Amino acid sequence: MKVRERPSIPDEIVDEIIIKLPAKSLMRFRCVSKIWLHKIDSLAFAIKRSAAASASASADEDNQILQLTFASKPPFPFHLLTLEDGNIIKRSAHPILELPNNIQESNFISHSAYGLFCFHTRGGVGKAYLCNPLRKEVLELPQATAGGSWLDFYGMGFDGTTSTYKIVRVFGKRSEIYTLGTSSWREISSVPPEDLDNMSNGVSAYGDMHWADDDHFSFGQRKGVDNCVIISFDFKKEEFKRTPTPDFGSLSYEHERFVMINLKGCLAIVILTPEDIEIWMMKDYDRKEWVKEYKITHNCELIIKEFCLYVGAWGPGVVLDAYCSQKLPVVVFDLKTREVLNLQVPLRVDYNRRNYSYAANILSLRHFGSIIGAEEDRRCQFLKTADLVYLRP
Repeated sequence: MKVRERPSIPDEIVDEIIIKLPAKSLMRFRCVSKIWLHKIDSLAFAIKRSAAASASASADEDNQILQLTFASKPPFPFHLLTLEDGNIIKRSAHPILELPNNIQESNFISHSAYGLFCFHTRGGVGKAYLCNPLRKEVLELPQATAGGSWLDFYGMGFDGTTSTYKIVRVFGKRSEIYTLGTSSWREISSVPPEDLDNMSNGVSAYGDMHWADDDHFSFGQRKGVDNCVIISFDFKKEEFKRTPTPDFGSLSYEHERFVMINLKGCLAIVILTPEDIEIWMMKDYDRKEWVKEYKITHNCELIIKEFCLYVGAWGPGVVLDAYCSQKLPVVVFDLKTREVLNLQVPLRVDYNRRNYSYAANILSLRHFGSIIGAEEDRRCQFLKTADLVYLRP
């Protein structure tokens, strides 16, 4: 009797299916077979996912919140925050990872994008590192061409024309760029058309980097919405440019807060007023067209008065958390249901605790150099419980 062969799915179709899966699922599927392990771990597969995300106006990967805690001495852990039943924010019992000792004391996060965190030195040595929490990998970048300071600005992007990740560094009146996988930085002629000192830490969207005026650092001297500026860096052309802001109409900004985020792959501006929250999204990046996508009624008067305010994408919505405030609730705006949730959280954001909006990335930094922290290297003691915390359903 002839055995009937089971029909197989072409590899091309399988690739198109799994490339759309969340990074958390892909990390588990690495255990299916050696073929899947090599496919998911390959640089080509990670680049293809990044290219699709950069070109899309909506991201499939839901953002999560990672909380980094600074203490008087190492270790400095990353914890994952999750939303439980009863509108309670729960922090993972064990850290996702702990930072390597050699980047704990003199470095701080200057930027996070594409599921990667960029650290750079506070001193004048021009050292920088990349960290992928999902992979528990830390990569030391080549020495910069010139020394730096705490006012250096870093930004990450994805160049779809060359399928490469790039990092731009602005120091003083000079700029340089580094392409992951190469051996050195190279200085470029383009510099920001405006000083970045009073700009936010920046947002990556559509493969490019964007900085906006940040009233957190303006010491009460607000410019007004009509005078707000967005400076962008085009990683394809490797040049800085101004990006137009929306026509905000009658907003005075005297009683509003202006925050820029990446929301579902789009560059977005969140404006908090005493009566409501507005979210403007740049749906067409080529034409630079802004759309007021959401307007939700909510009393934000108290939270507007906070000097430091964390705003970021989280799951289906946007989360707001005031630094060092035990009185105000953490607020989540669910953009699917248009509901406003006031949440409880065990440990609030303060000067020793920072939240970061995070969409996991399967990209392994081992493709670009030697990872800090082999098993025998005490400088990088990642917890053995991390896989249990993050990779399990």
